[in-house]
Amino acid sequence: MGTNRGVLVSAAATASAILTLSLCGCLSTNSTEAALRSGLSDKVGAAQDALWETRQDVVMDLDAALAVPLATLSSTTVDARALPDDASVDIGSGQWLMLDAVEVDEGMQLTLATATSTPTSSGWWSSGSDWTDAYTCFTVTVTLTSLETSPSDCGDAREKAARLLSVAAEDGFMSLDEIAYHSHVDALDHPCQCYSGSPCECPGG
Repeated sequence: MGTNRGVLVSAAATASAILTLSLCGCLSTNSTEAALRSGLSDKVGAAQDALWETRQDVVMDLDAALAVPLATLSSTTVDARALPDDASVDIGSGQWLMLDAVEVDEGMQLTLATATSTPTSSGWWSSGSDWTDAYTCFTVTVTLTSLETSPSDCGDAREKAARLLSVAAEDGFMSLDEIAYHSHVDALDHPCQCYSGSPCECPGG
């Protein structure tokens, strides 16, 4: 009886350990995916903030705006439209790729790509040195009064975007549909603010 009881206890302990490890792996995967979604959501929001701030320049003359050194648009946007397929560029953490730009009624439609990384936890044996990357593509229609954002599959530039962002083209892609983002942005999302010494268009000056 004692031997059989020991076998049963040992088997139960083993099963419990396997279940615990399985749960750790599942929770780790969910945590990583949540971190990637959050990171991409922040990147898309940052792009929308920059485009809202520079919307007049984007609508009036996009190429001229991109050529202004140290300006908001040129500092945050890497123009990949004319880059050859084998080009190599450094993409900063606060930058994104412009894959395409098309004139539309009252504005410009931009196709952008951005990426994020997060530490990958493998449970109890994680070394803490592994990272998981993800990227997304999206279109932003910029007018003087609003931004309209929607998912994009990156079009013909998907391989280029993944390579420039150093992410696996297929496994690393995350659709914008899986990410929290604002599809419509206008003045209500950006309350008027005046800064000392700068032109002010707020009501009442």
